[in-house]
Amino acid sequence: MLKNFHPRKTEKEKGSPYRIYIDRFLKESLGGFIPKKENSFAFFERFKGKINQKALLLKLKLFRNTKKKYFVYYHLPKTAGTAVKYYSRKRNLTNSILTLPHEYTVNNIKFRNNNVVKFGTVRNPLSWYVSLYKFKIESKEKDYSGMRDTSFRDFFNDLVLFKNGKEGIKRWHKPWRKNSAPFKILENYHPQFGFYSNNVFYYFGREINLETAKTENINQDLEKIFQGKVKLKIESKINTSGHSYYMDYYTAEMIEEIKNRDRIIFEKFYPKEL
Repeated sequence: MLKNFHPRKTEKEKGSPYRIYIDRFLKESLGGFIPKKENSFAFFERFKGKINQKALLLKLKLFRNTKKKYFVYYHLPKTAGTAVKYYSRKRNLTNSILTLPHEYTVNNIKFRNNNVVKFGTVRNPLSWYVSLYKFKIESKEKDYSGMRDTSFRDFFNDLVLFKNGKEGIKRWHKPWRKNSAPFKILENYHPQFGFYSNNVFYYFGREINLETAKTENINQDLEKIFQGKVKLKIESKINTSGHSYYMDYYTAEMIEEIKNRDRIIFEKFYPKEL
């Protein structure tokens, strides 16, 4: 706990109250030791990541050694994953549901025992792109709104049409980090598909061989996945971006382009929309 912490900035302090808190915390608890060429916030995030990774590895070992049925959640961004994680903890279901961070996929976390059920959540591609766009634009820390060419059409050209290649995708992911999920997605990018489909392939595998719940019908779909073993209800969405009806962002031409590039998602989960 910080002594005499006050969120009001001094003249030399920059950033959000959270960032100022981290800066002061590190100076007080670590004596100001921050590696050269790394600011306090980045150092804290890296330090926190190592702790979380150790905790996850221990939890994975416990789950893999259990004989009871358990569930593993793979978190595809912008598909109510934060809510799944929150309500799993709130309902004390963490002994039955293992929720994985963004960086883990079906390819780098595998389970060989038969008592595991792998699941994820998906979202209508048309809604997903708008949600991701608004999330980026409203991010004050990363200042996407200060970029040139930030209309939804610009976003669409970069992430759906791939008009500006990899650089177009990179500019919508700040800071660009080596070995991050977007970095790895671009390593094996399929430009004939939209960015959403490429995300699904990365997290769930090209065959999408796991149980899925659609965000539009999430509680009913989760009931089918858990089959009475776990009672998890998502009462409200968390970490949402405020935006009007997503179809208002599209022209008819843009809708058809997404239905073409993300056809594999529509065919598997939303066939009536084709």
